[in-house]
Amino acid sequence: MSVNGKWSGLSFSVQPVDTVVRRRGPAWLHCKARGQPEPTLTWHRDNSPIDTTSDSRRYVLPNGTLHFTWVNGPRSEQTDEGIYHCQASSPGVGTIVSTGARLSIVALPKFDEQPQDMTVFEGERARFPCALASTPLPTIKWFRNSHPLELDSRMTRLPSGALEIENVATTDEGEYYCQASSLDKSKVSQQATLNVEEAYALRDTQRPMFIARPKSAIGKVGDNITLDCAANGYPEPTVVWLKDGATIDMAHLDTRFLFFGTTRSLQIIGLKQEDKGTYMCRAENREDSVDAVAHIQVQVAPRFVKQPVSTLAYEKEDVELECNVYGEPEPSVYWLKNEVNFHGLNPLDHRERVQNVSASSSSEGLDEYKTQISDLIPGSNYMVRVVAHTSNGLVGASTEDVRVFTKPDLDLPSAPENLQVVPTSPTSLEVTWSPPRIARTPIIGYTMFYMQVGSAEEHEVEVTGTSYDLQGLDQFTEYSVWLTAVNGNGRGDATPEVTARTFSDVPSKEPQNVTVEAASSESLIIRWEPPPTEHQNGIITGYKIRYKERGKSGSSKTRTTDGNRRLFPLTELKKSTPYSIKLAALTVNGTGPYTQSKLAETFANDLDENRVPDKPVSLKAVALTDHIRVRWQPPAQHNVMLRGYTIGWGRGVPDIYSKIVDSKQRSYIIDKLEPNTEYVISLRAFNSVGDGQPVYEQVRTRPEEEEIAPTLETPVGVKAVVLTPFTVALQWTDTTLNRNQYISDTRYYTVRYTTFSSASSSSPRFRYINATDVTCLIDNLKPSTVYEFAVKTIKGKRESPWSLVASNTTLVARPSSPPRDVTVVTIPDEPSTVIFNWQPPKQNNGKITGYVIFYTTDPTGSDWVMENVMGDRMTFTVRGLTPSTQYFYKMHARNVKGFGPYSSVGNFTTLPGPEYEPDDKNTTYTSTSTLDRRTPYQSTYLLVGGSTSSSVYSDGTLGRPGYSMPQFSSAGSQGYNSPAENPYSPNPTSSGLAGTMGPGGTPLEGLSLPPQPSQTLLGSLGGPSGSSQYSTINGEGSNTLGKRSGNPLRSFSVPAPPQSAPTTPQPKHIVAVRPQGITSPFKKSLVPGSSGLSSSAGPAGPSGRWTGPSMRVDSLPEHEEANEALLHGYSTEELSQEMANLEGLMKDLSAITANQFNC
Repeated sequence: MSVNGKWSGLSFSVQPVDTVVRRRGPAWLHCKARGQPEPTLTWHRDNSPIDTTSDSRRYVLPNGTLHFTWVNGPRSEQTDEGIYHCQASSPGVGTIVSTGARLSIVALPKFDEQPQDMTVFEGERARFPCALASTPLPTIKWFRNSHPLELDSRMTRLPSGALEIENVATTDEGEYYCQASSLDKSKVSQQATLNVEEAYALRDTQRPMFIARPKSAIGKVGDNITLDCAANGYPEPTVVWLKDGATIDMAHLDTRFLFFGTTRSLQIIGLKQEDKGTYMCRAENREDSVDAVAHIQVQVAPRFVKQPVSTLAYEKEDVELECNVYGEPEPSVYWLKNEVNFHGLNPLDHRERVQNVSASSSSEGLDEYKTQISDLIPGSNYMVRVVAHTSNGLVGASTEDVRVFTKPDLDLPSAPENLQVVPTSPTSLEVTWSPPRIARTPIIGYTMFYMQVGSAEEHEVEVTGTSYDLQGLDQFTEYSVWLTAVNGNGRGDATPEVTARTFSDVPSKEPQNVTVEAASSESLIIRWEPPPTEHQNGIITGYKIRYKERGKSGSSKTRTTDGNRRLFPLTELKKSTPYSIKLAALTVNGTGPYTQSKLAETFANDLDENRVPDKPVSLKAVALTDHIRVRWQPPAQHNVMLRGYTIGWGRGVPDIYSKIVDSKQRSYIIDKLEPNTEYVISLRAFNSVGDGQPVYEQVRTRPEEEEIAPTLETPVGVKAVVLTPFTVALQWTDTTLNRNQYISDTRYYTVRYTTFSSASSSSPRFRYINATDVTCLIDNLKPSTVYEFAVKTIKGKRESPWSLVASNTTLVARPSSPPRDVTVVTIPDEPSTVIFNWQPPKQNNGKITGYVIFYTTDPTGSDWVMENVMGDRMTFTVRGLTPSTQYFYKMHARNVKGFGPYSSVGNFTTLPGPEYEPDDKNTTYTSTSTLDRRTPYQSTYLLVGGSTSSSVYSDGTLGRPGYSMPQFSSAGSQGYNSPAENPYSPNPTSSGLAGTMGPGGTPLEGLSLPPQPSQTLLGSLGGPSGSSQYSTINGEGSNTLGKRSGNPLRSFSVPAPPQSAPTTPQPKHIVAVRPQGITSPFKKSLVPGSSGLSSSAGPAGPSGRWTGPSMRVDSLPEHEEANEALLHGYSTEELSQEMANLEGLMKDLSAITANQFNC
């Protein structure tokens, strides 16, 4: 390339070539260049310039030749071996570099192969190898018994240096060795002894054995290559050569493939690129055949398909220099500019300017000249220039280029490097690589992807190291492999795909569709198809045929074919003799499995096949209901070749359908016919000439008869054993079987089952299941359901009646669905009361024993109030709620097995309550927790009962009393069959306050108080908690749940009694007093439950609810429900009268208590 427009040719007329010289001998490397002005020549060794000005051994001749007075060997400190380049430079034009030439010092290394002792029979071959790698190739000379060997017509010295002697005689015995010579050096091999044994006339047969195998070779176009191969055996094996599974025709006049001399070694003259491939030497005799494989690679010297041309360019103009080079293997391409190598410059398809990127910026202000270029590739070079333009489309001059390198992606690693995939076995590949060059964050592993070439199924493997052995692959299959590095941010860039093919293996399947037929009295024809592609496991290089006379002892004979053959004739057989033939496929790895033996018999005489056979005789057809049996005899003339018969048939006309059978067959059954139908049948004989004359027969199939199949014995002893709520094991006895009930025929059983309700209906719906044994497991049943089962036996078209019905009920399971149609109804004038209504679960899985209603004001918390309801109820009234408050609720059902799932969470809002003015606004209320802000009230409760609690509890924060009941798990997953099984169930024999009250709230006669009350209901008045004075409850407490402190669902204590009350504990009486006034309809008086005296589940109260155990989820049992009559409000006069009555009751109770405690 030039920028001044002055061109001058600069080229080499002579370039250096590879040279081999003796150590300390002279050498010349020639080079000549032409051009104007006259170019200057300099020399480089291994890319380093040679200074010849001060070197007495090396200097450049006037014609440019580099001359060595003598050369130093490889063991010298200044060896002259290496790669030499000639460089021609012309001022103002440029510099060119010649091709490299290797200067080598002659040497004789160790022998790669040396002669070995041999013992052969007379008439066989003997071979002694002699090879060593030397440049140039040495001259090989052979000696016998220390005398130079005079080669006769039986002896051949191969290009590899080996000596081969055919038709060995006893006179050939002796000691053999070879001598290798190269220039002034020579080397002698070890000696080997040849022993020759006498060949007996009745010698046993011997399979072929190689005494020389071909070796893979690499050659250049135009070279001559020889592949050695020699084998012995008895009878003497024949040697054939195959290329890629096809036999090489050595007899072709224009062939370049020849046997070298009298040997069976293959010589290729004038190697061409198409000669590369797999070559196989096959030695075969009637005993067996053996194969030896070698591969030839053909190297093609690099040549320019397109050369760069001189180009004139202006400054800053883009220039592209095209270069396309072909060679085998693919040559490396690099560029030089004035003898400087552009390291790392890749061809066009990888150059750095992959795309053009442009951006524009417009601004009215003159002080802003910037823009942003986006969508660039990280880690890439860009050339940036700026061009000004006007609105009229005028474009100004461009600025100089500015090179910008975008920052690499800091988050993900670059692609791993040096990915290599090498096959290690027929089912494995070894994958190796180097870590990524750019990885700013630590690499934590690699993700490898691989897939079969041409497949859409991709596999992924996580790897931690830098190598991996892919196992379990298919044989002789090409795989594509790539991988990415992984750091904490994810996967990085992927490597380019690398393909590799696993090694081949022996076929895993036999040839397909093998047929054998007689061709003459002395030959058989074998036809076949190759094994399935996925089971070939390599290139099929041939097929091995083994055959022998049927019924005759002894080993079979072997014939081997090419890999592209699909037909093979077995010749030189005996007349009228049956043979057994089997076939196997071959690859370079060996022999695959054999087919099943095929039988065929040669003809008794060689028949005439120049005309078609006559028509068959004695055609007869016997028709049944759905098939016709056809019989015939061969044609009367037996001297015409008969290959087979063609049978045709059809309804009313022949030959709609046809079938070909062999010549040995005399009958055939035509099946799958229609009953009571007229068919016409044709039969004709054929051979290779064509079909003979047909004969016809017309017949009608029989009409279909209704057969009444006898019934079978009915199964007995049907038992249904329930295993789970969903599974029943059914068993029965078949009286027609043995004691072990072993079934040896094709009979089976059909089980019919349905529910009892379905069986009792007018149109029962049965389900059926088949069983092959006298037991059956029936699944997917409904829990707690009565099922009926019946069994019958079926064998062919016969069947037995249904057995007697066996019934059983499946086990109970927890409800699998929640209560349905849950609704909440508010009651006018009762803002603190709502009614829950619902329907039982759709899938109750057993008798429902109860329901649990949960409600709360905070659905996100864990504090839910629980109401326990009997299982026969579908409505429930909840009282004591806070007016104008939104509640959330859910519920679930339970049976003896546990709780079912919850219903969806619903919500309701209580009605607003009436407003009341308190009688005494100066009355204050104290509590250990914040009270609900609700309508003020003043009322008095007097409750009597035994308790060991140390404090008096007022109404809960939700205006609902707690109940002495177990804490049910919110999951509702555990059920109990009885109260005794429930560890949290209240003691049904314990007594308390509730136990002394009747349904109307009056004391029950004949029931005494507990014998051990140790503390008053009001708490330990003498202690710290009981030292404060009585005070009235402040009616202006909060009526909103959102303003409470602490847990809004926990109970709290009533204030301490006033100073006028006794300050010492009162063990005799348990009294709860609240101030007089208007009673709020939204409050209840709560009595604390004793830890030792729990309330038992009682009967339904006046409101129709079940007063069984109930409690808050977040606390232990604390208090019991007071008399529901106290829920109603009273006037001041009524309350005064009630107080008087209660005072009288107190006196009576004091007397009873004093007697009870002996006070």
